[in-house]
Amino acid sequence: METYGNKGLATEDSVDGTMFDAESFFDAAIMLKNDRIQHINHVAVMLFGYESDELKGKHVSIIVPEIIEIMRNTEGPKLESEAFAGEGRKSNASHGIRKDGSKFPVKFTISSWVDKKKTNSIIIIRDISKLKTVGEEIQAKNKFFNDVFESIISPFYVINVNDYSIEYANKTARGNNFRAGIKCYELIHNRTTPCDEGVKTCPINMIKETNGPAVINRAHTDKNGCEKIFEVHAQPLFDFNGSLKQVTKYSFDITDRIKTESELQKWADIVKMNPSPVIQFDTEGKVLLLNPAGMDFFRLSSDEDVCLNKLFPDININTFTENIVAGSSSSFEHSVAHRDFQFMIKGVPEYGIGLIYSLDITKRKKAEIELKKLEKAVLNAMMSVVITDADGIIEFANPCFTKITGYSVEEVIGKNPKFLKSGKHSRKYYKKLWNNLKSGNTWEGNFYNKKKNGEYYWQFSHIAPIMNDKGEITHFVDVSEDITEKKNARDELIKLNQRLQKSELEVLREARTLAKTNEKLFESEIKLKQINDSKDKFFSIIAHDLRGPFSGFIGLSELMEKEYNNLDSEAIARISKSMSKSAKQLFNLLENLLEWSKAQMGRMEFNPVTIDIYDFASRLSGLYMETALQKDIDLIVDLDRDTFIAADSYMLNTILRNLVSNALKFTPIGGKVVLTAANHNNNRIRISVADNGVGMDEEAMEKIFRMDAKYSTAGTENERGTGLGLLLCMELIELNGGKIWVDSEVGKGSEFHFTLPKASELRGD
Repeated sequence: METYGNKGLATEDSVDGTMFDAESFFDAAIMLKNDRIQHINHVAVMLFGYESDELKGKHVSIIVPEIIEIMRNTEGPKLESEAFAGEGRKSNASHGIRKDGSKFPVKFTISSWVDKKKTNSIIIIRDISKLKTVGEEIQAKNKFFNDVFESIISPFYVINVNDYSIEYANKTARGNNFRAGIKCYELIHNRTTPCDEGVKTCPINMIKETNGPAVINRAHTDKNGCEKIFEVHAQPLFDFNGSLKQVTKYSFDITDRIKTESELQKWADIVKMNPSPVIQFDTEGKVLLLNPAGMDFFRLSSDEDVCLNKLFPDININTFTENIVAGSSSSFEHSVAHRDFQFMIKGVPEYGIGLIYSLDITKRKKAEIELKKLEKAVLNAMMSVVITDADGIIEFANPCFTKITGYSVEEVIGKNPKFLKSGKHSRKYYKKLWNNLKSGNTWEGNFYNKKKNGEYYWQFSHIAPIMNDKGEITHFVDVSEDITEKKNARDELIKLNQRLQKSELEVLREARTLAKTNEKLFESEIKLKQINDSKDKFFSIIAHDLRGPFSGFIGLSELMEKEYNNLDSEAIARISKSMSKSAKQLFNLLENLLEWSKAQMGRMEFNPVTIDIYDFASRLSGLYMETALQKDIDLIVDLDRDTFIAADSYMLNTILRNLVSNALKFTPIGGKVVLTAANHNNNRIRISVADNGVGMDEEAMEKIFRMDAKYSTAGTENERGTGLGLLLCMELIELNGGKIWVDSEVGKGSEFHFTLPKASELRGD
């Protein structure tokens, strides 16, 4: 089968029964019958821009005018059955015409045959625009290479090895004596006969012997009588049969290089004395030289048969050798014996070697690590850090600055921080600040500044100058904290102190009213006894437990009021902490006292609801997590989910609050408090609060639930109790239909248990 474009010419399309697989061709294919187009493939559609139906029945000259003339002037074969047997093909070059009228060069092949007295033809057309372009490019490249050889400043020859005639010589090589057919020994060596075959310095003779390239050094005296040394390179050229035909030869003046090599020998002695490793290697990665410091560094006794991959097993050998080829430099870091080194690679392609020098950067690396730590600390700091130049222009600001002020770092770089001013501080205030800083001193103080969104805030700043080795100020560092909330809290503390002073009188009045009410409520002797016991307990609390914290709180508040301007922030923080502690103690006392009084007067409403004890206890434990963390106590809620009880949520809150608070109070630092729950019987849930604290003896356990026996002790960190919490718990538990009891042992801790109804009782399940 005849082929064209790597595809067969037998297909499924047909013209008068002739099969034609035009669509599989790589080139345009056109079928003709008596010079009229019958079919074109998709390549022809793309090449000429016509659709198949547009050309069907048209004369073929519409797309390639010269085709018909060629077909008519050359007689073709007359084949009736076997199409495309091979003898009827004609080829020519011409031009095609696209639908838009543009012309382009084409090469076409015509295959014709006669079937039923009608001439059928297949024309295969190829666009040769690119081939013409390639030819022009080849001519341009030939000219380019010729220009290159002509511009080389070193002599370049192409010599025929059979008769030693110079077939090409560039401008530098030709000189004044060059003529066509001149021999190499005439032009180069001024000889009349070829060099003897025994002359080993003749590169042509060397190549004839080895069929390989040759490189020699040859001395030559120039016209001024100066001796020059040339490095001659010769390369064999073979024909298609592998026979040696020509030799290319070019030479370089290496006189200066020879002198340089002599100088390099002097430097080699210096390299040997270098205290850091120095390595010389070739393009294969073999070490040519390793100075004594290098052998000591890599713990080698000799530099023989050493490769770079042995010295640096984790580094690709190409990292080194590529520098030789490119004549470039690079560097890498490597650690040996807990020391960090930076190795610099320098390629010397003219010698085919590379050099590696080293620098001990152990101290620098440690400094970089410390610098990164410092940078990370500054970037992640919870305080604003701003660095300005000596004129106060911002050069750096950390993310916390953005968080506080609302200004992005990009917005403030290059600006003076005065855009934060609120107008509260006078010019004198800022002038005093700058005079202090420019004297080389640090400054601490408060600013009332304005954020980007217009909101005002208080800022406490510590500003320090940074000086160079000459004692000159180069920068300022401002480390600041937003103290708005602290200042507001201090103001609220003052107001709270004033309110508490008023509350003391109100509590005393309420206490007197409550005592009178209790006397009227109970008429029987037993109830009267309970009233008297309650009254004694109540007045004991008022006389001792309530008066003590109030006295301490009043004393601290008076100290704060009178000495505020003389106190530093640390002293204020200590006093504030003590006042907060007293306030919490007073609040807990008053809360228990009021709840207990309500229970005694029967005024406490009982509203039982269904409670998931797990969720309830988990939320409550969160309120005491800070207290637990302060004493490093593990506060654990070990309750099953979906454990439902029926109780008054307000009363249950009071019960668990008192029991958890007591457990934390009597548990030492590092201890544990655990809340658990279990079925007590068919209709009760037992809830337990256990600690591993100081514990109680039998006498103490008898008193803690009795009204007529006062029992109150200090906690492990000297926390004070009210002596009322457990009594209140007992009454509230009994109101909810449960009971409370305690198991304890001195030194091993206590476990308080109480029962409450299951939620099913409330729902009537």
